Amino acid sequence: MKIDALRVAIEQRETESTKLAAEARANRDLAERVLRPEQFEKITALVNGAGNYPDRDALPKRGN
Repeated sequence: MKIDALRVAIEQRETESTKLAAEARANRDLAERVLRPEQFEKITALVNGAGNYPDRDALPKRGN
């Protein structure tokens, strides 16, 4: 009976250890992205070429 309880405890600890290891990997990845954003910058655009954007200063003002 005590052996069965120990086996259950070992299994629970292994499951918890696996979850904690995955969380630690995610935290390391996040830290890497925060500390070195230049490595993760996307240098491509959805549409290449010059954009056709309105002049924000020329748009009519709201609420005036």
